[in-house]
Amino acid sequence: MGAAQAEVLHPLLAALLRAFGERVAVPAWADPAVLARLLGGSRPPLECWLVRDVASGGLLLQAQPAGARQSPLGEALPVDAGGVRLQIEHQGTRSARWLSPADLPQALGALAERSQIRLDTSAESVVLAPVERPRGAAGWQCGGHGLALTGPRLGGVDARWEESALRAVAGSSIPPAAAPARAWQLAAEAVGPPPAGSPLRFGIDPEFGLWAEFTLRSEHGSATQRLRWIEPGSFRMGSPESEPERYSDEGPQHWVTLTRGFWLADTACPQALWQAVMGTNPSYFQGDPQRPVEQVSWHEVQGFLRAIEKLLPGCEAVLPTEAQWEYACRAGSETPFSFGGNITPEQVNYDGNRPYAGGAKGRYRAETVPVKSLPANAWGLYEMQGNVWEWCADGPRAYDERAQQDPTGPVSGDEGAPRAIRGGSWFGHAGWARSARRGADHPGGRDADLGFRLSLRSIEPGQVPAPVQGRPGRPAAPGGRSSGSAAARDEPLRTPTLWERVRDGFSFGKDKKR
Repeated sequence: MGAAQAEVLHPLLAALLRAFGERVAVPAWADPAVLARLLGGSRPPLECWLVRDVASGGLLLQAQPAGARQSPLGEALPVDAGGVRLQIEHQGTRSARWLSPADLPQALGALAERSQIRLDTSAESVVLAPVERPRGAAGWQCGGHGLALTGPRLGGVDARWEESALRAVAGSSIPPAAAPARAWQLAAEAVGPPPAGSPLRFGIDPEFGLWAEFTLRSEHGSATQRLRWIEPGSFRMGSPESEPERYSDEGPQHWVTLTRGFWLADTACPQALWQAVMGTNPSYFQGDPQRPVEQVSWHEVQGFLRAIEKLLPGCEAVLPTEAQWEYACRAGSETPFSFGGNITPEQVNYDGNRPYAGGAKGRYRAETVPVKSLPANAWGLYEMQGNVWEWCADGPRAYDERAQQDPTGPVSGDEGAPRAIRGGSWFGHAGWARSARRGADHPGGRDADLGFRLSLRSIEPGQVPAPVQGRPGRPAAPGGRSSGSAAARDEPLRTPTLWERVRDGFSFGKDKKR
């Protein structure tokens, strides 16, 4: 209804209500705020409550607090002579009606996945819509004081948000009146934990859910690293025989269940963080402290992780296992890449002259890009594919068809045994960046396209950091770095000669990756 029509009809409607009271059928377009102003009156507003009936799952607007087998949804809603305008939107259709206090209690129905209920009084508007549990939330509940949410423990801290700290958004950031009828997402500003001086902060963003981050400062610089909580779950590890450019060590494809969640950095370790912790920057590609650190060996990364633990009390710093890495990289996908059946250089940093499975050629940057330069996967992890290969905690294991629970490759014994690397790099062709693509390198190896991504676990005071758990796997057939031919891949690892080290310093180890 236009503003001019409303200006004429609202006084007429108010006159009818004064004359005939609640016998008047008030149309749905009536504005409670305008009616309340026109009707006036000395009666105080009636306190009403939104409640959920536990038995039916339906919602009610009633004139008394929640009773037995009812759960309250927030605080009391004042309803005066202007009444309540009720709007229900479900799967693209919208219905509306006006309610007086005499119409209460009023059944509002149940909230479906794509529905929305809006209540307007003279004083406020309330929107009821499904809110999805944020990814990574350890627990949430709705009570008399509204919604409360807790996050997974890290550094001895359980982050918690109350109703006042949470906000709901649909899509990006739009006002409730214009929000589409679909599940909303929760968001919250960063909150610091109770312990004084802790570098940890926690927050929620609507797209990817919970995050934790720490900021470290030293005489060598400062850096902030954000992490995502990777929830426990099951996935199919490896690739199907039909996947183009597949290698035999990617099969047989088998189910893997990870029983414990873990915090994983949302980027490869940037040079700024390595510099702040270790006081050096061994990377070949420099100029931007947000480029990923490279030319770091697996053994050197272990030293970095021990240094991180001293700076983050209550945290154990580790590398993800090969199974954890692939699970996080896939982010629920079963396609060759987390982005789908193919990729472009706008999604992944690889050699665009060597596309995947007949795809179009594209840009070849011939260098690393700063972290978060390219799109994240569905779980908020950036550059899991391309840019730099990433060290894993364990060595490559031989696959079989049996379902596995928390599997690991070889993790003890010969310190020179190869360690798994994953993800492909700026130098490799697109097929090397596939989620299932496997590589390995000598733990002392360094290359200008080899970095890492850290993972954190929470430990209590006095608790000894746990070793990598799971069923140890058999070593895979000895092999060099992710290779482009079966013959090259099956060459045994060995310590490079001095000439090879000099050569690789100029060629970035290209011979080891082909």
